[in-house]
Formats: sequence, structure tokens, C-alpha cells
Amino acid sequence: MEKIIEEFLAFRRAEGLAKTTLNDYKYHLSRLADLIKKSKENDPYRDAVLAYLSDAKKPNTYNIRHKYMKKFFDWCLEEKILDCQHPLRGLKKRRPQNRIVSISDEDITRLLALPDKTTFAGYRNFCLMIFSLDTACRPRPYGFS
Repeated sequence: MEKIIEEFLAFRRAEGLAKTTLNDYKYHLSRLADLIKKSKENDPYRDAVLAYLSDAKKPNTYNIRHKYMKKFFDWCLEEKILDCQHPLRGLKKRRPQNRIVSISDEDITRLLALPDKTTFAGYRNFCLMIFSLDTACRPRPYGFS
């Protein structure tokens, strides 16, 4: 299974996917591969998919796992690497939860007053906070998303 996953990742890398996305694929597919190895059912792929998806409590987590596995199994079936029914057959994505967080104006004012704007780092942090509030971008270790 590891060899198939590496071939799939090479294919997706050739398509130009970002390194972060490739790492996410690798993470989810390696966890799936572990479940496939442990499966004692007649259809280990379906069994592993059901186990991995049933472990996802939140709809967003479920949907991310579903998306990565769907792409992987679509590719495996298209390339005729696997000869079985689609392991995700009948499993649909869940309706995502709203993630809107309401913060009071007073809390935002206090938060914006925290950085020391007389230093470069403080002014930079203040600007990034304003940027994040204005655009709803989320900070990440290597930029914004």
C-alpha cells in the first residue's frame, strides 16, 4: 500500500499541488494504510474507510478525510490499481458547521491596544492583526491562508 500511496503522491505532485496539501494527503493516507493492514474483513478498503470516517466527530474533519480518500480511490480505480467497488460508495459529505465567532468591539479594542507600536515587531504585529480582521485571513506559520 505504501508504494501505491507514493505513486499517487508523485502524480499529485506532478499536477502542481502545494507541499502542505501533499503532506496532508500523506498523513491521511498513511493512517488509512494502517487501518487497511489491520482489517480482517473481506473488503479491507471499505472496512478501513468506514473505520477512519467514523473516527471523525466533526463534519469538517469528516469532509476533509472524505475528500482526500475520494481522490485517492478515484485515482486507484482509474489507473486500475485496485479492482473493487469504490470504498466510499454511498458515503456523502456532511453539512459543515458554521464557524463564525462573534467578538465584542471592546475585546477587539483591547486586543489591538496590546502590541507596542513604538517597536518594529509591535507595529508589524498590529498591522497583521488589522490585516487579519479586515480580510478574515487566518495566520499560519509560513504566511496567511
